[in-house]
Amino acid sequence: MIGKIRERQPLKVCERNAGTYAYHYRGGMMGMVIRKARRMKTKFLAKDCRIREGEREYILKRLSEIEDLFDEHSLFEVEVAMDKKGFFRVEVNVSDARDLTRAEETTKSVEASIDLVIDKLRGQIVKEKDKRRDLKERGARSIKKSLVIDDSARF
Repeated sequence: MIGKIRERQPLKVCERNAGTYAYHYRGGMMGMVIRKARRMKTKFLAKDCRIREGEREYILKRLSEIEDLFDEHSLFEVEVAMDKKGFFRVEVNVSDARDLTRAEETTKSVEASIDLVIDKLRGQIVKEKDKRRDLKERGARSIKKSLVIDDSARF
């Protein structure tokens, strides 16, 4: 055996900076920084049905996938309702400081409805962010064109 194999000790928090944790073994840095999970504000509302714990956990898991697309102060409101035919309607409202994003879907199960709602929300927020980015680029391009000093300069 060439060298001693170091035994792994439990991870210890050595630094906390702006929502990140750095962990170490025996005083040496491991080289990985793990982001602290944000806690999203979530409200649940059930109409004519009860949300089981498994369904609640599944909804929270799916919402955490799109949590990074929104501000950290966003409020997620989830409404689950059951109609007379046995279909589940899931509606998710996400309110930011700027705007409100909403999606709704009706299927036979809560899980299928939340999957479709998450896909709709992701599409809406990506479209909105692309639109803002394009408008910003277009504005910068028009300012750049108006500031041309020499007519022979190419942009």
